[in-house]
Amino acid sequence: MSEKKTAILLSRQAMHPTGSTPWIKNSYEALRWIKANNYVLISSAGMQTWEMITATASDLNINQEIYIPCKNDQEFENLTKLIIKKFELDINKSHLYPVFPQQNQSHLHLRDEAVLRDADILIPVSVRSDGFMKSYIDANNNNQIVINKFQTVYQKRIDPLKYTINTDNINPQLSKTGKTYLIHWTRAANYNWPDETKTSYWSDVVTSNNYPRSAYDTLKHILLTGTIISSSRHMPSGVKTVSFTSLPPIEALSLMKWRSRYREMSFEPYGIAIEKNWGIENGITAVKYYDPGLDQKPNLKEIWHSQSKGKKTDWQREHEYRYQSDFDLTKVPTDKLFIICYKPDETDKIKTKTGIKIIPLTTY
Repeated sequence: MSEKKTAILLSRQAMHPTGSTPWIKNSYEALRWIKANNYVLISSAGMQTWEMITATASDLNINQEIYIPCKNDQEFENLTKLIIKKFELDINKSHLYPVFPQQNQSHLHLRDEAVLRDADILIPVSVRSDGFMKSYIDANNNNQIVINKFQTVYQKRIDPLKYTINTDNINPQLSKTGKTYLIHWTRAANYNWPDETKTSYWSDVVTSNNYPRSAYDTLKHILLTGTIISSSRHMPSGVKTVSFTSLPPIEALSLMKWRSRYREMSFEPYGIAIEKNWGIENGITAVKYYDPGLDQKPNLKEIWHSQSKGKKTDWQREHEYRYQSDFDLTKVPTDKLFIICYKPDETDKIKTKTGIKIIPLTTY
């Protein structure tokens, strides 16, 4: 008799979970139950909840069938290589299958349908009462076994992350810097850092008391590795760059906003300031802003440090600079940079590890 196939069912969840978040705790217990019974898990990738299941199952050495939404065979081949690497999959215990789009049907919805249809045992953990998964379970047209003991109440997404910073409490030390520094501000990572695996990320989440990829954690990770990793996200032609601003910290605060479209802050009050002249001499380049309504688009050589002025948003306000490729912090003389953290009580935890000057943004 073949091994039974299981599927853990989760609707889309709030970002930045911890080990005590109900859907994380119960999913982990469900995975341990699957392992104890030597069942096969059907899972996927490309969405937070699917990735938690796949990564943790890999960590627990559970046999998996992973359904990959993709547009064609070439994309499936590329995704297969990436997923095996990022999830540290044991190829003897993991089998990947493509889910292609069909006429008038999204490959993402078809993926969910396939997972539910092909499982012998359905394990709802946190599903919306008005969602597709709940309606499928209620209908149960395939007479599948439904295990409800790991179920928890579905919770709506949390409110946007916000900072309330009184300008009267800004550290006067930062006011003295003026426009003589270029600052790379960071923010919380919604997923794994670019230089870590999915399994490492979710292992930390599952065992955490606080979200382990906050802006503060990200700043410490940059200092520990000595590298600001470049990103092609929102960049023209997908060129990987690291962004800086010449705005003094107090002027940059007005740009610190929640971006609901991306479910993240534009940036948070944690950054690395590099002396402007040194940065320019070593490849950090001022962004050239062009009018999108005129025929003056940048040439290919300059596109990585070019930016439209914007139609609705005035991007010139950011006073942006960019560096092409990853930025090696270890090459910056320690007297040419300093670190910015949010509050004074965070300084010692960073300073003892780096030896670099650190200035808290606020005085409280």
